[in-house]
Amino acid sequence: MRTLLALAAAGYLLYALRGPQGKTVPDDVLVAKVRRALDANVEHSGSIDIQARQGEIVLSGPIGGGELARCLRAVRRIPGVRSITNRLKAHAMAA
Repeated sequence: MRTLLALAAAGYLLYALRGPQGKTVPDDVLVAKVRRALDANVEHSGSIDIQARQGEIVLSGPIGGGELARCLRAVRRIPGVRSITNRLKAHAMAA
């Protein structure tokens, strides 16, 4: 029984980390998820343009220098994101 539970847990963990194979997230849904992630991690997230095409995300616009890494990390964690093209222009944060 323990072996069966361990295998089930391992299978679930693999599914949770990699997502369902062969399924893509629709572009409009992916853009909405990326927007939510940016809203939670970037002060002026509305100035960032988001484009999605089959899991490929393109981000462009201004961003605070201290927010860039956090922003990219948050987007990378979204299920369905396959790659990120970073066209963001980092600038110094105002004191």
